Amino acid sequence: MRRVEARLLEAANHFARFRRVGFVRLAFLGTALLLFMLVLFGLPWWWALIPLLGFVVPAPMQQQIQESRRRCERAAQLYQRGLERLDDRWAGKGATGERFIAGDHPYKDDLDFFGRGSLFELLSAARTQVGEETLARWLLTPAARDEVLARQAGVTELRPNLDLREDLALLGEGVHTGAEAQTLTAWASEPPWLITTATSWTAHVLAGLALVGLALWILGFGWLPLLAAVLLGQIFAFRLRKPVQHVTQSVDVPSKDLELLVEVLRRFERESFASPRLRQLRSELSVAGLPPSAQIAKLKRLIELLDSRRNIIFAPFATIVLWQVHCAFAIETWRQQSGPAVARWLAAVGELEALSSFARYSFEHPNDPFPEIVEERRRPHTGGMSVPRPITATGGTPVPRSITATGGTPVPRSITATGGTPVPRSITATGGTPVPRFIGEVVFDGKDLGHPLLPESQNVRTDLQLPDCPSVLIVSGSNMSGKSTLLRTIGTNAVLALAGAPVRARSLRLSPLQVGASIRIQDSLQAGASRFYAEITRLKEIVELTNGPLPVLFLLDEILHGTNSHDRKIGAEGLVKGLLDRGAIGLVTTHDLALTQIAEELVPRVANVHFEDHLEAGKMTFDYLLRPGILEKSNALELMRSVGLDV
Repeated sequence: MRRVEARLLEAANHFARFRRVGFVRLAFLGTALLLFMLVLFGLPWWWALIPLLGFVVPAPMQQQIQESRRRCERAAQLYQRGLERLDDRWAGKGATGERFIAGDHPYKDDLDFFGRGSLFELLSAARTQVGEETLARWLLTPAARDEVLARQAGVTELRPNLDLREDLALLGEGVHTGAEAQTLTAWASEPPWLITTATSWTAHVLAGLALVGLALWILGFGWLPLLAAVLLGQIFAFRLRKPVQHVTQSVDVPSKDLELLVEVLRRFERESFASPRLRQLRSELSVAGLPPSAQIAKLKRLIELLDSRRNIIFAPFATIVLWQVHCAFAIETWRQQSGPAVARWLAAVGELEALSSFARYSFEHPNDPFPEIVEERRRPHTGGMSVPRPITATGGTPVPRSITATGGTPVPRSITATGGTPVPRSITATGGTPVPRFIGEVVFDGKDLGHPLLPESQNVRTDLQLPDCPSVLIVSGSNMSGKSTLLRTIGTNAVLALAGAPVRARSLRLSPLQVGASIRIQDSLQAGASRFYAEITRLKEIVELTNGPLPVLFLLDEILHGTNSHDRKIGAEGLVKGLLDRGAIGLVTTHDLALTQIAEELVPRVANVHFEDHLEAGKMTFDYLLRPGILEKSNALELMRSVGLDV
């Protein structure tokens, strides 16, 4: 709020200066008009030039004041949008990243990552396309532990740098794009056009002869020398027409919006960084002793010179001196010298903007910590006989070690199971359970987990710990009880953690994981696929993820909802057992209580938890608190009767 008020005050001061300069200019203009009228009565005309200069000279100053005022107003709007984000009034006011929605992915369609009101819209502060693409890629691809730690250090350094983020946000008024990374990189890496020294000198000599012929024609020596020089030049240009046209046409696409990219690079070049990653990015930008902003600005000037050939007045002269050929030579020379660095420049801009996006989010949410990333240790599956740190309930239902209800009392680590026997913390399993492929810590341990897209007043916080046996939770409960939100909360925080961003939690400790989700599955009329077929296809993709380099965190909502209860139980049990044997951890939600028997079949690696609902005055209410055990009651029939259905 202080920055909003400060920028508005600066804008008011600039407006006052603008008015003062305007009044002075009007006074000079009035004086000049009066003196011009007195010229009719014998006053020397040059007297009117002095006040006329007083009107013209301050014009650039007044324009600069106007631009400063507009910048301050935009800065105030920038911080006002930050306040709107804090008040949860940000949806639909930022970049939604909808172009990243297309394509198959293990979780992006299930976790509200792109679109209006999405995680991308909440996070993104990027001004260039490459910045948005980098942020999207980080959200869609888990990073290695060292990479996550490097990003966290960069975010920590950028977090308090409000001036940098303000300057970046105000670059290129009204523009929210930039040079398209793939197009510019592809152009910069094209095979070179070999311009020989003889070809270059021939172009210069022919241009010189044309200028000499033009001078001779102007001096009255005839037009034959000029005509001869022009004809020779056009023959030379015709022989080079294909490579010249290729250069001039291919540079059109990457030339668009270079202004913004230059300004972003120039602003980053003014910063000195302390964290290793930011210092490395900064040091890799220069080429041949020139910073990238100067290099790209040079390319931009060359493109502007090339475009000047289209000017009606300049076009005849451009034809005479082979202007297009010389510009093509210069652009191709630039591409061969600086082109190899373009991909590095764009990667640096994208990473810096993605880090700045996380830094803005971290600044606006100071209570969201960075997660602890557990060092990964892996070895192949060897078919062993025990499961690390399991829990077995004696005579009752297996439960997770720790579940905390938001706004309530934490559930103790030892919970009495059905039959009154305390659940011990660790009992060795018997019966030859295979050891997972991933040995070491494959863990997700969150305290006070919340969803970053939910307002804090509606955010029900939950403790959840996996896989300190059980490795899988079967979450039962009715519709709207909070099951899907729990899965999205876990998945979103896991993705944020492995992208290098802060998480919505009191603390989070996890190993590098690959998230796989089946939450928002739809049928497809175009593809002729039912919801059930779409779901089992997604489940197959999640199983295949376990063949990758990372253990899988799977989040399955209303598993196998499209088939009968008998097949659902058999299929779900086989799927969960297969995922467990492949070293995966996760949660499965259902409102079919028959599926809760899976925990009894796969004890101690699977446990039941549930959400409850209450029917009050004919209205279903929920407290969204995760509890151990199986849901023991159902209000569905009572609710149906309350709305007048005869059941």
